[in-house]
Amino acid sequence: MIIGDISTVLAALKSTADLIQLLGKSKVDNAVREKAFELQSIILDLQQGMFAMQVEQSALLQAKKELEQKIAELEQWEAEASHYQLHKVCTGVFVYAIKPEANSSEEPHWVAPTATSIGTSRYFNGERKMVREPSTRA
Repeated sequence: MIIGDISTVLAALKSTADLIQLLGKSKVDNAVREKAFELQSIILDLQQGMFAMQVEQSALLQAKKELEQKIAELEQWEAEASHYQLHKVCTGVFVYAIKPEANSSEEPHWVAPTATSIGTSRYFNGERKMVREPSTRA
């Protein structure tokens, strides 16, 4: 997994930075000390970049999970909606009714057409009275 690889690289960078600090403290000539400090600065920049990548990857994984959940909800709604067909009650009035071949154990009812287009259901009995309204999706 990428997060594990990033953690490994970060640990190696920290060890290298510690070694460079040790070199800076020892008695070496100025040129080597200056190069060690340059290298330490580069390593710190790399560490910051790696941390930023790790945060971004976590955000992307969360977004992926949320999208997969939305897809599953849409697929569930599509499966439920496939059990209904448009039914004309009277001139200009249409509802969705359970298809006879759906073999549903539910009590016969109608669903408001506007509800099916937004992913919620408002159920009516044959007398055109609202019987129940289940919790709607967010």
